[in-house]
Amino acid sequence: MKFLLSFVVVISMLFFSCETEKKDDSIYGPMPDNSAVSDDNNENNDYQSFPDGNNNKDDSEFPDAGDTGDTGNTGDTGNTGDTGDTGDTGNTGDTGNTGDTGDTGNTGNTGDTGNTGVDPGVCGDDSVGPYEVCEIGDTLECTFIDDEAYIGGMAVCYSNCLGWNLTACQEKVPPVEDDDPDELFEDTNEDGIDGDIVKSIFVDGTIGSNLNPGTMDKPVGSITKGIQKAVELGKKHVLIATGGYNESVQLADGISLHGAYSGNPLWTRDVFFDVVVHGGVKAVMGNSVNDLTISFMTIKADAAVTAGSSSYGMFLTDSSAVILSNIEIEAGDGANGVDGDIGKDGLDGEDGAEGNPGCESSGGFCDNCLQPQGGAGGTSSCGSNGGSGGEPGRSENNGSPGENGGGSSDNGGAGGTVNNLDDNCSSHDYFPVNGGDGQNGAYGEDGDYGKGFGEYNIDGYIASDGAKGVDGSDGQGGGGGGGGKGGTNYCNSYGSSGGGGGGGGCGGKGGTGGTGGGGSFTLWIMDSSDIVLKDVKLISAKGGNGGQGLYGGGGSSYGSGGDGGDDGGSGEQDDGGCGGQGGNGGLGGGGGYGGGGGGGPSVGLVYINTTITGVYTSSTYDVGEGGLGGVSGGSTGFDGMEQQYIEF
Repeated sequence: MKFLLSFVVVISMLFFSCETEKKDDSIYGPMPDNSAVSDDNNENNDYQSFPDGNNNKDDSEFPDAGDTGDTGNTGDTGNTGDTGDTGDTGNTGDTGNTGDTGDTGNTGNTGDTGNTGVDPGVCGDDSVGPYEVCEIGDTLECTFIDDEAYIGGMAVCYSNCLGWNLTACQEKVPPVEDDDPDELFEDTNEDGIDGDIVKSIFVDGTIGSNLNPGTMDKPVGSITKGIQKAVELGKKHVLIATGGYNESVQLADGISLHGAYSGNPLWTRDVFFDVVVHGGVKAVMGNSVNDLTISFMTIKADAAVTAGSSSYGMFLTDSSAVILSNIEIEAGDGANGVDGDIGKDGLDGEDGAEGNPGCESSGGFCDNCLQPQGGAGGTSSCGSNGGSGGEPGRSENNGSPGENGGGSSDNGGAGGTVNNLDDNCSSHDYFPVNGGDGQNGAYGEDGDYGKGFGEYNIDGYIASDGAKGVDGSDGQGGGGGGGGKGGTNYCNSYGSSGGGGGGGGCGGKGGTGGTGGGGSFTLWIMDSSDIVLKDVKLISAKGGNGGQGLYGGGGSSYGSGGDGGDDGGSGEQDDGGCGGQGGNGGLGGGGGYGGGGGGGPSVGLVYINTTITGVYTSSTYDVGEGGLGGVSGGSTGFDGMEQQYIEF
């Protein structure tokens, strides 16, 4: 009996002393450490354990199985505790093995398990017991165990049935953080630079070459080439080393430009590493570009040269999601306008022709002649011809009236109605047969002035020109003199014909206006959206001066009217009436002054049909002078606008 008792004690000690540390990998929480795990089963302590399935009192939970003595006391609480007392009695008999006898109390613990009434199960019996997580051969998708940590694979049950072996699970790879160049110059992806080496093209104007691939150690030599490389290779950023770049830059969709880099070999970033782009009259241009940033650089535009043209630091159209951060932009001067031209003088009218003498026109013993023709009117290059003289009457018939001069409806002389009795037509100037003078032309109005801000189109600013002066109007042609009345003395005769009217003088041409001065525009944005300005300085220069408006041409002189026809004499005209003198043409009016051209504007920011932030809070402005308006004897042009920003 003592031998049997000792054997039970030894077995119990072996069972409870073989504790193994388990890893808490279970989806159900840690498994109570309630059994001795053999060396054969303790393969890899990375397993999932099953929670305690018993609702035992805290002082009799299975996890305290390692505290042998305490567990024995808990056993006393159960019904099987009496058996434990029996064990104590046995210990008394075996004085030498007192300690071992004390272990017998653990046997009482076994009774305590019996108290719960639950079978703990046996690993490998194809049935998951209360203290088992799984059975040998079971598998489980790793995502079911932890879908945040794993993306695939199958977990396998450990051979001790206490958890899952996760070595075959596929772990999620945390995403690599994007490291776009930022305002703090942080290297968030820890690749050694502010920015992402893999996503960037490198530019160094000092040591780079456009034959290089654009890597850190072999940068290209120009920003333009860097953008081309980025497009070809699908890169997102162009990183630019300190230095000056004399080139106009055409932006590309989705390609950002970042300055403030030291260059080869380290490509460190600091505000002391200045990048200066010195371009043409549009230093940086972008059309239909989206989702890009330009940061840490200075952009300078050339002064405009062509008359009336403008300078733009940056010119953006039809673009979106463009960020301008920590940059300084400078526009150049606008070009001056051109002075207008003096108007041309009008051309003089020509003199009218003299009328023809009268003549005898009868049969029999009298002479016979054709009807004398009236004197031709003087010509005018602008159409204000003098009227022709009227033809004379025959016998008792009155003379025909003279034609009206060009531009007039009533200045032709009336036909003659009286006979000539003194054989002298020079004394008949008072007769109403004389043609009337043409009216003088009016002076042309002065042209309008150019404005301080002109118009615009998709190509940019349109300078405001002074208007041309209005041409002077033309003088009217003189009326033709009327023809004389026919005679009847002795024989029938024709009177003399009327003289032609003088041609009217032509009006002078208006002077042309001065053209407007070009503008100085730091940042011009049109038809764009979601533009962001962050710590941007905009510097405009001087607008171009407007050209002078010059005076118009003078009006021209008139042509004189022709005299009426002379008396044909007593043997011919006899008592036939005298033709009237042609009227003089009118003077041409002088042309008006051309208006002075408007001065070119100086504006930091022009945004047209565009949504933009940072105009007031994140931008500073240094505005230059507007150009002077062109002077004129008529209307002087307005000086150019000077403004930080303007919206249309």
